[in-house]
Amino acid sequence: TSLFRAMIIPHWVLLCGFHLSVLLLVRYRYWPALLVGEAASLAHLSYAHFDALGPAWAILNLKPSILFLMPIAYLCREKWRLFPAKDSVNIGTLLAGSLLAAAAMTLNILLLLLTAKLPPDYGPMHYGQVLSHWALGNYLGILTVVPIVLAVNQSARRYGWHALPIKTIESRLVLEGTFLLIPAMLLLIWAGHAISQAREIAQMAMFMPMVWLALRHGWMGAAIGGTAASFAVIALM
Repeated sequence: TSLFRAMIIPHWVLLCGFHLSVLLLVRYRYWPALLVGEAASLAHLSYAHFDALGPAWAILNLKPSILFLMPIAYLCREKWRLFPAKDSVNIGTLLAGSLLAAAAMTLNILLLLLTAKLPPDYGPMHYGQVLSHWALGNYLGILTVVPIVLAVNQSARRYGWHALPIKTIESRLVLEGTFLLIPAMLLLIWAGHAISQAREIAQMAMFMPMVWLALRHGWMGAAIGGTAASFAVIALM
């Protein structure tokens, strides 16, 4: 958690994807340990910034952010059939759960902003702009991490961890992703940086290879394509 927290930028919050991945896969009896672990990592932040941001922020910051995601993960697993079969994932549930998770984490950011003691010369806070950045960042962070984690987990359950490296090398999906998807993404990144007027078009075009992989390989193609597209979009931002 601390490693992902150190990598947080407002428009790409990998921590959100990491938290949701863990909650979707680990057994419920480990959830209290996850809360304790994150609270322990947040205690240092609250202590370090107690004077700068105020006691209200420091106390509220001790609340583990993963707590906001637990009800959503439970609904996805138990009510909305995220895993309808041993080797498949319900993409509709995954996308809906991702949107709810991004909204929940953005709400947590809003609560922290409202309680923080900002410096007098900080200027007015543009909450709409800030929250839109965090909402996008949380959603992109989920799309970057969660689909590929679920794809690896499902493959491991199907073939076993010991056979996973061999199956990965032999997979047509991996071959197509390596020799077709990655070069296409690199080309679009280059075009977006070289031609500023084409940047928005390049960002939208980055999701076309994901659609192509999804049509050819189902949800695992969408998972790999979505992760690659998220990295490429961030490279242009």
